[in-house]
Amino acid sequence: MILSAKIVPLLRKHGPDPHDGRMQEPFEQRVKRWLVAYADSFRELDALHPMLEFKLGHSARVAAYARLVAQASGWSAEETGLGESAGWLHDVGRFTQWVEYGTYQDALSIDHAQRSREVVQGSSWLETLPDAHQRRLLDAIGHHNKRELPASIDQDSLPLCHLVRDADKLDILDLTHRMLMDGTLQEAQPQLSGEPYVSDELIEEIQETGRGSYAKMRTLMDFVVVSVAWAWDFQFAATARLVLEQEMMAKLEPYLPSTERVGQLLRQARVQLEKSSAGVRLFESERKVLGEPIG
Repeated sequence: MILSAKIVPLLRKHGPDPHDGRMQEPFEQRVKRWLVAYADSFRELDALHPMLEFKLGHSARVAAYARLVAQASGWSAEETGLGESAGWLHDVGRFTQWVEYGTYQDALSIDHAQRSREVVQGSSWLETLPDAHQRRLLDAIGHHNKRELPASIDQDSLPLCHLVRDADKLDILDLTHRMLMDGTLQEAQPQLSGEPYVSDELIEEIQETGRGSYAKMRTLMDFVVVSVAWAWDFQFAATARLVLEQEMMAKLEPYLPSTERVGQLLRQARVQLEKSSAGVRLFESERKVLGEPIG
């Protein structure tokens, strides 16, 4: 059941303030507690809608991926914590999006990244951060779903923006594989056809530009191929290495049509990943964050 928008205000401030006095606790842990409490405020009869539970889990994994990539890239503890915090918060607007519209399709509702920015911007705890941290955090949240980052964005916001975008893609790759395995990808992408082919126009666009346009997607296989095209879009060597080590794209291959053009694209994507991640190795101490629980 979709909760009434009248019941749930747009900018909730429920849950503990991330600056509630537990100053010895890392900021990213306080943000995590705030988000979990915020999500809990959407419970009805002590139950969180499965689609909201799904987004809470996604946020946890994106935060974990952001921490892993930042650590592997040599970021300071402070910057890594800010990156993890952005991962926790990047989809907070999904909660009111689902409550108000009953869909996660932005084209049929709202820009969820902009809504996420508004929710965070409306939270009193944000003002306790230094101005530069506030701006960079909001930039990373508000631009994580854009095809291109605007030229007007402040240069010091770019690393955090790229980190969240990479981390988001990592979890989407894993989710796509899991949905292909259990047959639920069509449910997640109802606007796409289940026909087993990839649009030639889409492959041509990827090979020419290194990007696949969502507007040109017609089938579920097109969606998978657009995900493969992220091999040319990852901004961190550690991201590309993680995709290779976890075989995130290789696991998608059995579900794609066995055509020469698709095979060529997959080979080119792997070459790109190898090139982007040359010399990078991830250690077990960096990976273990992925096993951290939400609560």
